Amino acid sequence: MAATGIAQLCALTGVTPKTLRYYEEKGVLRSFRSRSGARFFTPDQCEVAFAVILLRRLGVAIADIARVVDRHPVADARNMALQDMLEMRTSELERRLREVRQNLETSAAPGGIIVTMESSERRRAGAWREQPTRQPHPR
Repeated sequence: MAATGIAQLCALTGVTPKTLRYYEEKGVLRSFRSRSGARFFTPDQCEVAFAVILLRRLGVAIADIARVVDRHPVADARNMALQDMLEMRTSELERRLREVRQNLETSAAPGGIIVTMESSERRRAGAWREQPTRQPHPR
């Protein structure tokens, strides 16, 4: 497969050239330049671009993605590491969705309690804040 230009990669991924340049600046993508200075991406880097864009859409920090890319310069190892990161993030989001649904079910019950998380750090430490559900104001 031939190299892919930045405009074509943007069309395939749905992101702007500015986004791809930002990812390149942060070290998660690597391009090469033509004699005229145009950016091109290898097929391997196109795969990385798709993984990075998906991980970013799932809320993974660019710094975390960059660490994985830096630690795994070989394509197969890097792709496996990015896949693992994707699976971990997906599992985390599914767990959070279950918590939200459970909280909604609990809060819908009479006298239910809504559980909110103060911050991701405190949630991981097990600190939860309970708030009683609001009762409708009598009219």
